[in-house]
Amino acid sequence: MEYKLINDADRAFFKAEYNEASKVLYTFWFGKTISIEEVKGGGMMMVEIARERSVKKIMNHNDNLLASWDSSLPWVSKVWVPAMEKAGVLKMAHLISTNLFAQISAENTRKIVEHRASAFDFRIFSEKEEAMFWLME
Repeated sequence: MEYKLINDADRAFFKAEYNEASKVLYTFWFGKTISIEEVKGGGMMMVEIARERSVKKIMNHNDNLLASWDSSLPWVSKVWVPAMEKAGVLKMAHLISTNLFAQISAENTRKIVEHRASAFDFRIFSEKEEAMFWLME
């Protein structure tokens, strides 16, 4: 099943696909900018799908996002990380963007998850194959 979020400019900024066979949720972020509300929308869609489908593993594609989401990190820390844990997500492989600002945001997110989460493991990868190998272990 595919899920998609559209911004005010009528462009997709987030897409999610659940693969029943592998039991992996694949998420995709797009754009040159991303607002706090868009981060919240995509983040909560992940949580909802994880809850509905009992998702334990997420492959988060950020390689087509060319923006920072650092302004959303307080929300990520206080709301999203606890919600992901409560939903039962155990692993998220984050495929990193080539954009420096997006890379910094990814590293800051990793630090938040590492500090706040107990069972939820968030790791950053530059290669899809390596990310999938870790995710499927």
